[in-house]
Amino acid sequence: MTVQEEERRSLARELHDEVGQALTAIKMDVAVALRGSFSGSREKSSLEDARSIAEETLHSVRDLSQLLHPSMLDDFGLPESLSAYLRAFSKRTGINAELRQHGMEERLRPDAEVCIYRIVQEALTNIARHSGARSATVTLSRSSSALDLIVDDDGRGLDPATIRTAAGGGLGLIGMRERAQALGGTFAVRSQPDEGVRVMVQIPVGAAGHAASAAAAGA
Repeated sequence: MTVQEEERRSLARELHDEVGQALTAIKMDVAVALRGSFSGSREKSSLEDARSIAEETLHSVRDLSQLLHPSMLDDFGLPESLSAYLRAFSKRTGINAELRQHGMEERLRPDAEVCIYRIVQEALTNIARHSGARSATVTLSRSSSALDLIVDDDGRGLDPATIRTAAGGGLGLIGMRERAQALGGTFAVRSQPDEGVRVMVQIPVGAAGHAASAAAAGA
């Protein structure tokens, strides 16, 4: 998982820095050309189409870069990154998503932040695809020794037997469980039909000061 995240970080950086900058340059050159004079409307229409395509592609590249590895996670930490992700999720899906947090003033270790972010991503993907929910809540609560994550939704829920027999399957539970266990944590899912789904994760964390120092050193 560490190697995978490093590859994602590298790809995200290349997309943002190389491809993104090239598309920005193309868009600017087309804009300059549009300010020139044209003998007919065909050339202008073609340039306007090219500018529109460049703009749309640039947005797609930036979105893909953020999905691969959100730069906000490195720069601003977990709560801010999740807040931005939840806003985008709500806008994209129409599901009202809210972040609640307690004791999150200090940064976590980078591997712990990535772990929680990816689990939230997968849990919200499940909600959008399978739950029929109108709202979802992500709760982060940190103590001196552990971080607790809870993701709730008000959707149609799952039969407990389905959770056991699916063993992750299309719900991605295996990946979420492996991420938590890789950091010495625990993972559980609780649900009943028509009562939504609750995803619960707990991972051990070190002292707040040590975590903040480690994050600052890696920045």
